[in-house]
Amino acid sequence: MIGRSGRGQQWDLMLQDRAVSRPQAQIARTPEGFVLTDLNSANGTLVNGKEITAPHVLKEGDVITFGETAIVFRIGSG
Repeated sequence: MIGRSGRGQQWDLMLQDRAVSRPQAQIARTPEGFVLTDLNSANGTLVNGKEITAPHVLKEGDVITFGETAIVFRIGSG
């Protein structure tokens, strides 16, 4: 799970961004690939500048924005 860092919070990815919710989103590995789901966050989750409203299958190089933080999705080798 992905969320704003804070006292007592335990997310897989903790962001120091006041615009990020606790929790914000989740990435899960499925047979279709890696799927990003927004967890009803206050400011939404964007992929390549577009807000997602349903689970979204990620592609190599997608830019994911949580609050004011942007990350690039990369699939590692192994």
